[in-house]
Amino acid sequence: KSSLVSATRAHVESIGNARIPQMAQGKFDQQNYDEPYSGIAAVFDEICSNIKAGIDRDEANYVSIQTEIQSELESEIKLLQSLIPTISDIVPLPDSDSESTSGFANQNFEADFERLKYSFRVLTRILSSHCRPLVFVLDDLQWADAASLQTIDFLLSDTENTTGLVIIGLYRSNEVNDTHPLTKTIQGLDEKANKLGFDITNIELQSLNVASINKIILAMLNMDDADETKTRGLADICCRRTLGNPFFVIEFITMLEMEGLLSFNLGLLKWVWSEKEIEEATMSTANVVDLLQARMMKMPADLQRLMQYAACLGSEFKVSALVILWAQIATSSEGPGVSSLLRRLEEGNFIERSSKNTCRWMHDKIQEAALSFGLAMEDSFGFSVGLILYQKLPARELEDMLFDVVNLINKGQSSTNVEFATLNYRAAKKAREASAFQTSSMYSSIGIGLLPADKWESHGDLTLKLYTLGVEMEVALGNDATIEVYSNEVLSQNDLTLFEKLPIFLAKAHKLSNVDRQYKETIEYLRRIMSESGYWVPRGVMLPFHSLRVLRRTVKAAKKTPKSFFERPRLMKDPKHKTEILLLSRMFYSSYFAKNQFMLVFSACKMVEITLESGVSPMSGQAFASLAAIVNGLLQDRKTR
Repeated sequence: KSSLVSATRAHVESIGNARIPQMAQGKFDQQNYDEPYSGIAAVFDEICSNIKAGIDRDEANYVSIQTEIQSELESEIKLLQSLIPTISDIVPLPDSDSESTSGFANQNFEADFERLKYSFRVLTRILSSHCRPLVFVLDDLQWADAASLQTIDFLLSDTENTTGLVIIGLYRSNEVNDTHPLTKTIQGLDEKANKLGFDITNIELQSLNVASINKIILAMLNMDDADETKTRGLADICCRRTLGNPFFVIEFITMLEMEGLLSFNLGLLKWVWSEKEIEEATMSTANVVDLLQARMMKMPADLQRLMQYAACLGSEFKVSALVILWAQIATSSEGPGVSSLLRRLEEGNFIERSSKNTCRWMHDKIQEAALSFGLAMEDSFGFSVGLILYQKLPARELEDMLFDVVNLINKGQSSTNVEFATLNYRAAKKAREASAFQTSSMYSSIGIGLLPADKWESHGDLTLKLYTLGVEMEVALGNDATIEVYSNEVLSQNDLTLFEKLPIFLAKAHKLSNVDRQYKETIEYLRRIMSESGYWVPRGVMLPFHSLRVLRRTVKAAKKTPKSFFERPRLMKDPKHKTEILLLSRMFYSSYFAKNQFMLVFSACKMVEITLESGVSPMSGQAFASLAAIVNGLLQDRKTR
């Protein structure tokens, strides 16, 4: 697979505009499966780093990419920045001039996910219009999360991207069965390829046969092709021992040389070996980890230790993070530095440089082997690595590596710890922003478990945040039992205000309307909540009268509102009004599907009234648009609309 990628990169860089980075590589990591979009984010991160370098050189084509990203993505840049940190090095993040009351402000988790996918699509269109061809290489797709697979589908299905995108997806077919999500994704792409006008090419890389292995041995031993009969027996043993896996073959030959079973005779000036001794001394090595471990354990202690710490950082790791780790655990300041040790690992074909500050393992089995012996097998090892990174990484790098750091700490931390509960909340929030609901749910649950018994009294704010986010994620995932547990925990706290309990009420309303499709019941539930909290909402025969009255009043107030209110709107700050408008927004949504026109009119008009009185909120746009439709349809007043 690596050879295929290298050959493709050389070809891509030989055509088109060679100054623009045209090919980028990302890899999904079995060790950090919970990290959302890791492979896709790595691809865009690499491209953004190259664009930043071009901008620093003041090259016009890179500057034009920068300008287009800023104009086309605008507010979505902040959404992408949580996954692609380097995009903020290209364009400044927009000012956050509005604060979200809760994740239920939009009340549409599907829309959040679609928004993120569309942002990836727009960014890809911009890049492909400047980089022809644009090639993404995504390795180990068998470990890709569901959101990443859907995003890949979304990018390939973009009929408006006419400038070309190539995605090279690599995976191990022996780890992907008929029910695997990747199989379903590929089948879906096959079905829509002709209709949408893109091509799919399947290349199956078979295991090496004896003849191919023989050629590898001849190349490794620098022997002529004429000597192929001399190495045929050795090739046959290698084929049986490695089952034809290319990486295993190379490691097996390397192991034979290290064990003295294959050596260069200076007297004869040729390689010598005994097939009988090799047969007796070796066994089938379908699991190459054993071979790699044997090779690693003969390396100097510093090199072993560095490999184990690097393996904790994932399939691709930051050199700067490794330097910070090494400064804390190196046994002597006089020993070899990180740069020297990494060069030795590169020479040994354990790692390769993917950028100035980034390395990746040549094969995931190397990473697995490094984590499978000695101290690395203990949970406390990963925890100690995570703790050092948490304490020593600069703020920007910690945010970039947040999922990696939290995952390492969670491996060895199970007792009460408020600081780590806060860290899990940060990770849960970041995952939520990326629409990775399952991952966010996991971090929320772990964070709750790390809180002390007196959590509401001693750390009420953090506790409320974790339970609120947890409820939101469980609603998105449809886990009714957990929703009930979290909701009851919050609602049983008598000291909390309505505004603080609001996300829980909205969660139940969301489930009633969006999951159970019980719109009338949702309206009554919200009306009861508002009534108990001091908000008056008409019902029964009084509803039509009050709806029309509030409509006339709202239209009259809107006409008198000066233009300056809309040109320079102030933000809504009053918690009471923010609570009311969120509840009315959910009321409006349910009224539409329940075909309750009078409640629809009432809730839309009240949202406009609150906005005119107290300032704008995320719900205000929906309110004014709805009022315009109502005025046009019900009052036939096109001028006011």
